[in-house]
Amino acid sequence: MQGYDGGSSDSECESPTLDEQECQSRLMPDFWLIVKIHQDRVKVYSHSRCFTEEKDVSAEEFEKKEEEQELPEYLQLHQTVVRKIGEICRIVNQRMLLQDLHDSHVCNSLLVAESEEDIWKNESLYRQRLNTSDDYNTEESYQARDYLAATMQFIPGHFACDVVWSTIIHIHPRLKMGPNMGVSRAIQALRSVLNSFCVVNRKNMFVYQERTTKSVFYLRLCETSLTGKYSDMDGNLPMTRSIGLFRSQEPLFSEDIMGSKSSLEGSRPVGQVDKHILLLVHGVGNAGPEITDELVKVLRKRLDETTLDIITVMLVRNCKLTPADVEFIQPSGSPATEVMTFSLPQYCLPWLSAVAHYLRQNLLIFLHVPKYTDSNTAHHFKHYFHLSSDLADGNIYLYNKPGGQGTGGK
Repeated sequence: MQGYDGGSSDSECESPTLDEQECQSRLMPDFWLIVKIHQDRVKVYSHSRCFTEEKDVSAEEFEKKEEEQELPEYLQLHQTVVRKIGEICRIVNQRMLLQDLHDSHVCNSLLVAESEEDIWKNESLYRQRLNTSDDYNTEESYQARDYLAATMQFIPGHFACDVVWSTIIHIHPRLKMGPNMGVSRAIQALRSVLNSFCVVNRKNMFVYQERTTKSVFYLRLCETSLTGKYSDMDGNLPMTRSIGLFRSQEPLFSEDIMGSKSSLEGSRPVGQVDKHILLLVHGVGNAGPEITDELVKVLRKRLDETTLDIITVMLVRNCKLTPADVEFIQPSGSPATEVMTFSLPQYCLPWLSAVAHYLRQNLLIFLHVPKYTDSNTAHHFKHYFHLSSDLADGNIYLYNKPGGQGTGGK
């Protein structure tokens, strides 16, 4: 009995009491979240003591709670951390692929999947691009990354970037007139501007790096008929028109488009789809003013030059002007670019009508009286002093000086 009493007494002294156990358990946290970063992956572990509510819950009820997004707080936190880590990894991979795209001008299939046309495309374009690498110096020190393991793990286009900015560039009807009646001539003009940014193994794809932020974006050009996803005139999608020689280069929004829509529709042939060019900018962050402002101005200027070349040739052939041509040469409500005033001496006043007659005869030697396809004077040229008037003015002349291709006439 003494040995029993002694053993019992020693055991009671060594083990903590119930109150001490409760005190220690309160000091220990109920939830742990451990993140272990490896070279090629991240492991997330979580542990929670709060299982009292879930002890009596069956598997079916737990799945129902999961579908109804009524998960416990510790499980929501675990999923949030895993999701955020996945988003960060995706952004890092996208930026690496974008930088490689800018350095080599070759698109990896993980970024944008190949189309059928891209697959059978001749590889001579790629070799030609490497031989003419004067446009960008980064190719000299460019080292291609090994994406073989990632290619085996992810499907093509897995890291495709979202559209961060887009705009619709309206095409002048003169650029649509031709054998195909399409906008291919306009896209050709835009390609001439973006030629130094083209991606060799993707059609209508261009890569651009901003000078200030060093952010890389890839651009896509495609035709659109203003129907479907990008046809919402009430949305935030900016729409720019390439009409107007001296118009402000700021993007035009829906209210400006709707105001002149009726005058432009009169020049479109019956049954012709009103196609335009959709410029899509893909990237990780927001596109800066270098793309949304400067680049768009350059593209619109190139389209203006192409349109002006066509109108110049058309005037040489003594063709009639459409309402869209008039709007292009003299945008609605725009002031005169230059005003010159000539004074006559007092002794000419009695013979002013004769002076005006002879002046008109001499002006017609090198000037032309405009001819219109629309008899509505609202779609004719306006005198500088009568911009708001719809009255016909016979003292308006056109001066057409043909120039070289790409320079435009006057």
